[in-house]
Amino acid sequence: MNTQAKTRDADSAVTSVLLVEDNPGDARLLREMLRQVPGVPFHLVWADRLSAGLERLAAGAIDVVLLDLSLPDSNGLDTLARMQVQAPQLPIIVLTGLDDEAVAVQAVRNGAQDYLIKGQVDSNLLTRATRYAIERKRAKEALLAAAQQWRDTFDAINDIVYLLDVECRILRCNKAMTNLLGKPFSEIIGRRCWEIVHSTPEPIERCPFVRMRATRRRESLLLSIGDRSFNHAVDPVLDETGNVIGGVNILSDITDQKRAEEEKRRLQEQLVHAQKMQAVGTLAGGIAHEFNNINGEIIAFIDLTLEMEHLPSDARRNLETVRASAMAGTELTRSLLAFSRSDVGEKKPVHLRHVVDNVLRVTEKQLAREGINVTKNHSAGVPLVLADAHMLESVVMNLVINARHAMLKSEQKNLTIDTALEKGKPFIRVKDTGCGITEEDISRVFEPFFTTKGALVGGDVYDGKTHGTGLGLSLCHTIVEGHRGEITVNSQVGQGAAFTVYLPPFVEAQENAVQCGAMVRVGRLAPPVS
Repeated sequence: MNTQAKTRDADSAVTSVLLVEDNPGDARLLREMLRQVPGVPFHLVWADRLSAGLERLAAGAIDVVLLDLSLPDSNGLDTLARMQVQAPQLPIIVLTGLDDEAVAVQAVRNGAQDYLIKGQVDSNLLTRATRYAIERKRAKEALLAAAQQWRDTFDAINDIVYLLDVECRILRCNKAMTNLLGKPFSEIIGRRCWEIVHSTPEPIERCPFVRMRATRRRESLLLSIGDRSFNHAVDPVLDETGNVIGGVNILSDITDQKRAEEEKRRLQEQLVHAQKMQAVGTLAGGIAHEFNNINGEIIAFIDLTLEMEHLPSDARRNLETVRASAMAGTELTRSLLAFSRSDVGEKKPVHLRHVVDNVLRVTEKQLAREGINVTKNHSAGVPLVLADAHMLESVVMNLVINARHAMLKSEQKNLTIDTALEKGKPFIRVKDTGCGITEEDISRVFEPFFTTKGALVGGDVYDGKTHGTGLGLSLCHTIVEGHRGEITVNSQVGQGAAFTVYLPPFVEAQENAVQCGAMVRVGRLAPPVS
């Protein structure tokens, strides 16, 4: 059974009063006092024990309680406390013979609406006290309801909102702030903003609240808290004379917006990169085709000349040198022509481990002579890929050669090649312990004609004999793109580099006949765990 008394409707014509009084004479007197007031109908319900009064309250339909503190089953302020537990929503007027100022003050502090002394009360005073108590209680309840509604609305705001006084102490905050900081209200209210939000002993640089106090207008700042990004705006709170007496702080979470902008920037860069690759590829293809015709004639006439019987040895040696250079030019034009093509050769089901094994079969002796330790790891269950095996081998070969060059000056020369499956995609990963790639260069490694090898000749990394055309990784990207794959690089200077080639599995390649452009991601390689 619900033991809480229910307040009657505010428009009820009759005011129902519960009198808890053990003296029958006082009860009759109070009943007569209430009857003497014309136009104000009261219905008095009498109980001579606290227990009887509490039982009557459980029945409901009571508007106000007149309570004596000295009863046979309860005495003093404990009587008020027990009544309030039973009827927290009802106004209670203490009506007692105890004329004690301290008790009166404590009773009001504890929630009594009034404290009246028997013998000092007439009908008018009793009536006014009763009606005022009811109205004050209703006004208080309305105020509490409005405050709770405001609190609920304040806490429903997704942005972090908190109010500061002029000394930057937090006066109030919403639930979003407690969620962000992981602290209860009690640990936030009263603390200085920079202590609780930034964990600093003084205001942060360019603190918007400090600037707002000087300008008396809105100030804002972009800041990070944990892994989230916020726009921190502060609006001034001014007194009647225009002086700043506080500030309203709003922290709007812009993490998703920044991520979207970053993704848009990344896609724009990819578009520019793709357009650049297409333009350079078209130009390179045209130049390579014409140069190949010229170079072919040069090689043909050199071969004819070398067939002469009485050719001087010095001339023969010079011609052979020229022919070797011309053949190198042929290889370069072949790379340019391959780079300029958007398609690849005939595709067949291929095991990635076979691609790796074929490359290492050619390079392992050279790598061993240079003191490079080679580790290959072939995971079980890696599906076939639909690919041009020779072109994939050229990709792996290029990555191995780059890794070898990067480790020329390294104390630890370890080359690791893995074939495995990640998120449904077969991949080949070539990882070295070489010089690594700078953050500035890592975003350009797949650009055509971009190379660091020539620029570093004679430096601390390369020995002056290794030169690059800047087409190797561009060609790798083009080949992987033609296979609807993705090539990524993770690196940190001094910690080596890891290039990963992801390819669609054979089943997916069969189902999806549409050729899609590859995406290139770049990142940082985490330092090895010591």
